[in-house]
This record gives sequence, C-alpha cells and structure tokens, in this order.
Amino acid sequence: MTEEEKKEYEEFLQWKAEKAKKEAEQTKQENEESAKKDSQGNGIIFIIVGILFVLIILIIAAKGCNNKKEDMLAEVAIEEDSLATESIGEPASGVPIAANNGKEWTFTTEIDEMTDTKNIWASIVSDNSVNLSSPYGLSNCRVTVRYMKKWGGFDVLVQLTSGQIHGSEYHNENYVMVRFDDEKPIKYWYNEAADASSDCVFIRNKSDFIARCKKAKSIKVEVPIFQGGRPVFTFEVTSPLEWKE
Repeated sequence: MTEEEKKEYEEFLQWKAEKAKKEAEQTKQENEESAKKDSQGNGIIFIIVGILFVLIILIIAAKGCNNKKEDMLAEVAIEEDSLATESIGEPASGVPIAANNGKEWTFTTEIDEMTDTKNIWASIVSDNSVNLSSPYGLSNCRVTVRYMKKWGGFDVLVQLTSGQIHGSEYHNENYVMVRFDDEKPIKYWYNEAADASSDCVFIRNKSDFIARCKKAKSIKVEVPIFQGGRPVFTFEVTSPLEWKE
C-alpha cells in the first residue's frame, strides 16, 4: 500500500468514526426527546385524571347539598321571609301551614330584638286545596293578620302554600274577591311583596278586612293563580278572630 493509499484509508476510518459518533449522539438526543415527550404526556394524563376526580367530588357534593336542601324544604312548612317593609316577616320558628286545619286562628308571637316590641301573627289555613300543574301540585291558601310596630302596625297577607299569585295591575286584575259569612263578595285590591315573593300579596284595605274577620266564622277567598284560574278557598272557623295582645 502506498503512502497516499494509506493516508486515504486513515481519512476514511476517521470519517467513519466521526459519522458513527454523530449517529450515536443523534440517537441519544432522539431518545431523550422521546422520553421527555412521554413524560409530558404522562403529566398531562395525570392532570386530566386529577381534574376529572375533582369534578366527580364536586358533583357528588352538589348532589348531597341538593338532597339536604330538599329534605329541609320538605320539613319546613313556609319559606323564610325577608325584612322588607312589605315582606311577610314571620318569626324564625315559622308558623305551621296546616297546624289548625282552618278551624282556629293560630297565634304566634316573637320579640323584636331591635325594638323590644312584640310581633304578632294570626293565621288560618284553607279547608280545601287546589291541584295546580307541575311543578306546584296541591296548594292551600293562608290568610294572616300581622302586627309589627316597626313596619307601621297591622298588615293582612294572603299566601299560597304552592304556586304563584298572578294579577296584572296594568289590567286592573290585582285583587282578590272575599266573602264573609253570607254577605256580598268584596273586592280587595292588593300590593305585591317588596321582596318580589310571588306566593304572597298584601291587602290594601287592611282595616276593613280585619274588622270583618273579627265578626266572621266563614271566609271565602278567590285568588288569581298563574295558570290556575281564580279558585275559591274556604275557611271555616269555630269563632271569629279575637286579637290577642
């Protein structure tokens, strides 16, 4: 082998060694990048699994809260009322809707912690109920005479246990018809509750209404109900309203 051939052969060996080295480095780099991608992929999968787990926990918790809320609503006969001027404003203990079956006026009292005055509620529940379309179902009517000094004295409330009282003031339909004993029916205009409760209204001519309740043993109230017409609720009491201070 001549010197020139020997030199060429050495250069070839050197080139081959450098090529092998580059290929090895490239393979190593590709392996590292692949491992990095796999690691990132595993991390993303782990994050997704974690998010799904949290969502499942939240759904289960929300379902539990809803069930608890439904149980509480089933046990409570009336809704909690606001302290707005024309809110119902009943005591924290509440007044059982069906406590007296419409036979007696039921009285409930509470001391106002801010004014030290006594708040008084006298309520009767209708003897009959109406069957409203879903989601309301059976509904009774309740008439309440309320005294709260900080809201100006007496109020008269007409309330449904289920459903919405619906009378358009624009069309002069915001009234209830009431008949005391065998007297002629009387039209009583009402105001809606200040807290926007749709199941309760406030009689405007409350003095006349209360005075007649103190004489009547039979009361019939015709109430406009959303998608329920104007059904008549009957209240038969053993004795007229006798206000208890």
